[in-house]
Amino acid sequence: MASIDLKHTCYSLSVSPDGKTVAVKLRKREKDAWTNDGQICLVDRVSGATNWIMPMKFSRTEALMRLSNAPEGKAMMDNMKLTSQGLLVQDNGKLKLMADATTEKWNTKLLPLYIDEAKDVIVGYRSATAAKLRGVSLSTGQELWVSNVKHELNWGWKDMQVVGDSLLMVAADDMNFVNITTGNLHRYDAATGKVDVGSVLLQSLGAVAMGVATGMAMGVYTYYVPYVNSNVTSHTCSNIATDGTCYYFADKAGVSCYDAQAQQVWTTPFDNKDGSYSQLTVKDGKLHLLSYGVGLKGGVMMKKYGKPFAAVLNAADGQLLSKDMLEPWDKKIYGHPISIPYSKIYTFRGEDKKLTPLQFGPGRGYVITDKKSILVVNDKLQVEETFPSANRYDVYQHHGKYAFVGTDSKNGFDFWIVDDEGNAKLNFTEPVQAADLKGDTLYLLSGTRLLWMKMGDNVGR
Repeated sequence: MASIDLKHTCYSLSVSPDGKTVAVKLRKREKDAWTNDGQICLVDRVSGATNWIMPMKFSRTEALMRLSNAPEGKAMMDNMKLTSQGLLVQDNGKLKLMADATTEKWNTKLLPLYIDEAKDVIVGYRSATAAKLRGVSLSTGQELWVSNVKHELNWGWKDMQVVGDSLLMVAADDMNFVNITTGNLHRYDAATGKVDVGSVLLQSLGAVAMGVATGMAMGVYTYYVPYVNSNVTSHTCSNIATDGTCYYFADKAGVSCYDAQAQQVWTTPFDNKDGSYSQLTVKDGKLHLLSYGVGLKGGVMMKKYGKPFAAVLNAADGQLLSKDMLEPWDKKIYGHPISIPYSKIYTFRGEDKKLTPLQFGPGRGYVITDKKSILVVNDKLQVEETFPSANRYDVYQHHGKYAFVGTDSKNGFDFWIVDDEGNAKLNFTEPVQAADLKGDTLYLLSGTRLLWMKMGDNVGR
């Protein structure tokens, strides 16, 4: 494993598309907290030289999180991304493209959600509460288009789908298909959230509550971005499922199917509009829907909403094959849900020799509860297995049949490379602040060092 000592404590990194240069945030850590003062340096990985250093002021809320689930290479991490055009960085509320430490190519007000270098476009909102989605040229900063994609009832960008090479499918207040090059929009009605009765009269109190909820989101409620109105119950819907040809989505009112040209193929309504936060899977020509009977208060905290049920539909035409109302697990024993993830995670118990992969599918789901447990549930919403929620490892990236997984600990991130079944192939014994995988090269920050290694040289033997 090769390394460069940068002589300052590293915080996060972004690797150029060709892997030759790395942008590294350097921040001091005092009394178990990161200070506001720091730098961004651009490192030439080949020569080991530092090309330039740019002083920066970082906010206390600076966090390694994404605003969307944009695929690898299309997202901005920790407010910066090294592109072929220069370094994209958020600074004092502005998105800037820097050619070097002192040369600013352009700046604009934008929160990036999706970046496509090949199409020279950045997609995002001007603020977390803005309704107008914008497309901006990566090379010039020029605004290319504006489309109205409101998210007062549901955020949706944490479960968007890329359809073809130009469409983004996102369930915000409606189901939206946005063309990233033109801004052209196909919109369909969707019951993704609901204004809470009576709470409209308490808008000022709602603003206070949102501040509390946002703080909680940095703690236990880590899955949700509260960019919806505080007086709503959001996410009364499912993930977007796909079989590679069509795209399926369930909301409070029913289930719908769309093709790759953004046309609605069919829709099947629920008799009682009793849908809620759901997990949707397509397999062998059938749709499997598991509705948990909860929604997200203010986009953050889970509350009782809708009805828990399991349904199976024909994927070709939407015919409802079965629908069974359910009585979920005993909340006194197992706790109330605080998170129902859509993404695959890994976990373990006690002296397990390997990590256990958890992913929802037909007849199976998993839930994180306020009793610090991960529950594995069946299609009757009854508990089959439990794991400590402290032993949750998120999947950061994939390389072939291997996953790069980790969890945040007091001393930094605990990172592993595992196969699909959870067998460990490599563990990093030193604390790691951040990591990134480009092609077959893994980049790590540990203490003051930037390290990298070829995956093929260390994994799969």
